[in-house]
Amino acid sequence: MTEGKWIHQIPLLTFLVITFSLRDCKVVSEESSNDEISTSTPFELKHPKLLVFSLDFVIWPFRIETEVVTPVKKNKRTGRVHDFVKKSLGVYADALDALNTLYLKKYRLAAISDSPDVETNTKLLLYFNLYNYFPIQEIFGGPKSQHLELIHRTTQIPYEDMFYFDVKNDQLAGLRKMGLQVVEVESGLSIQDFERALELYNNATPETTTAKP
Repeated sequence: MTEGKWIHQIPLLTFLVITFSLRDCKVVSEESSNDEISTSTPFELKHPKLLVFSLDFVIWPFRIETEVVTPVKKNKRTGRVHDFVKKSLGVYADALDALNTLYLKKYRLAAISDSPDVETNTKLLLYFNLYNYFPIQEIFGGPKSQHLELIHRTTQIPYEDMFYFDVKNDQLAGLRKMGLQVVEVESGLSIQDFERALELYNNATPETTTAKP
C-alpha cells in the first residue's frame, strides 16, 4: 500500500518541479526583456518640415528663358516632351527617383522658380508628371528670397525647418542668412543630396549645407 502511494506521488512531484522551473524561467526571461527595453534609447532623427526645390538645373537640366523655344508640347503617342523646334526635354533621372522616394516618405515638397514664364513651367510639371509632387508652387520673376518668404508666410514653417535645394548662385548667401538649410546641388538632384543634408541637419546647429556628388 505504501509502495503504491509513492508510485502515484512521484509523477505529481515531478510535475510541480517542472512547473515551477518553467515559471521561474519565464519570469527571468521577461525581466531580461524589460531590462533591454528600458536601457535601449534609439536616436530619433530630426526631419525637416518642408523641402523646397528650385526647378532649373535641379529637377530639369535647362533654363526655359535661355534654352527652350516655347511653346512646349507632349506627344500623346510617345509621351515625349519637346519645344517648338522639336528639341527633346526631360528631367534628371536621379531627380525623379529622389522626388518619388521623398514623396512616398510623406515629406512635404514645394517648387519655386524665378522664371516669369509661369505657363511653361506649369506645363512642364504636368508633362513630366511632377505637378502632384508639389502642392506648394511659387513661380514668378524676382529674387528667390521673395518666393521663400511667401512660402514661409503661407505655411508658417520656420526657415530653420526648411531644406532648400538649388545650384550654386549669388542668391544663396542671402538665403542662408534667413536661416534656411541650403543644399547646393551639382548635376541634378539625387537622394544622396538629401541624405547628406539630413545628416548635417541632425549633427549641427543651423548652418550652410553643401551636398556634392
